[in-house]
Amino acid sequence: MKPRILTFASHYLPGFKGGGPIRTMASLVDTLGDEFEFILVTQDRDLGCSEPYFGIEANAWQQIGKAKVCYLSPERLAWPSLRQLISNTPHDILYLNSFFSLQFGILPLLFRRCGLIPKKPTIMAPRGQFSAGALQLKPRKKRAYIHFVKALRLHASLLWQVSSSHEKEDLYTVFGAGPESETKLKVVVASNLPNITHLTPLPARSKKSGTIRIVFLSRISPKKNLAGALSFLSGVKGDV
Repeated sequence: MKPRILTFASHYLPGFKGGGPIRTMASLVDTLGDEFEFILVTQDRDLGCSEPYFGIEANAWQQIGKAKVCYLSPERLAWPSLRQLISNTPHDILYLNSFFSLQFGILPLLFRRCGLIPKKPTIMAPRGQFSAGALQLKPRKKRAYIHFVKALRLHASLLWQVSSSHEKEDLYTVFGAGPESETKLKVVVASNLPNITHLTPLPARSKKSGTIRIVFLSRISPKKNLAGALSFLSGVKGDV
């Protein structure tokens, strides 16, 4: 029997507007899906969309690649339905991919703290949500929730997964924990797995002095700071 990982992700395939976390989760499932059984719970629509995905059956388990996925409709995102779903879905590990999402991070942590769901090892992957730039978006709400988590110790015994040493330092900054602190966090640095299945080699390019071609590959969001990048480039001399 493969270990069963009940995974909560705010957005998943075929969505794309949620940006990098969707691709990160898809690559993880594609790479490790033969060794682990991924059971993934997500929303039935893309970020910011009012209509559900075409051709996807809501509120039912279906095989998507190497994962079994349940796409929840808005009415099934209420806390009683989520608690029942976690309790009734056999799993060995609970894997949360958002710290600030109500349905996909906050409520599962509350259920866990109150003993309303089976006590299983729980992994929290904040996906860059503790970076200084990310925390500047809706800062009051985020600060209030962080204080709430600390007061109730919702983060107790979590295993934190971060993708870099920089993200690890961001986590320590938020929770006041570090190598010299009395409050130790269980943190594992695991870089995001690239999806190299469909990559093809590109021809080599020669660099011409005084010219540069730049591609910005990302969703358009204040967190990505495209405006800042453009302002820096405006001062560059040459053909950009």
